[in-house]
Amino acid sequence: MRKNNTLLLGGTDIREPIKVAGRNLYLKLLSVYEALMCDSIAQKLADELVKNGAREKIAIPIAENACLAYMCLYNRRNKRAFESGSNVVSLLTSEELFKIAEEYV
Repeated sequence: MRKNNTLLLGGTDIREPIKVAGRNLYLKLLSVYEALMCDSIAQKLADELVKNGAREKIAIPIAENACLAYMCLYNRRNKRAFESGSNVVSLLTSEELFKIAEEYV
């Protein structure tokens, strides 16, 4: 996720669970490597969203937040909660994406 054009990075600790889509999920702070992967995945997802008709101005932050959710949310078995950034976009609301981004910061 970007804030003032700066990718927000964290360590690798697991925080308290948050409720997302009716499930208790855990936020894992991303390593630098994971954050770089997240940025790359978000760029590809934004391109895909624009190709499917989304405006670039909207597609970029949605893709960034969706990829953040994909990379940082885990279930109680320590498995990723979502299959991909695209999976996040198809399953979560914009309010849920915003909540995840706010919790991550």
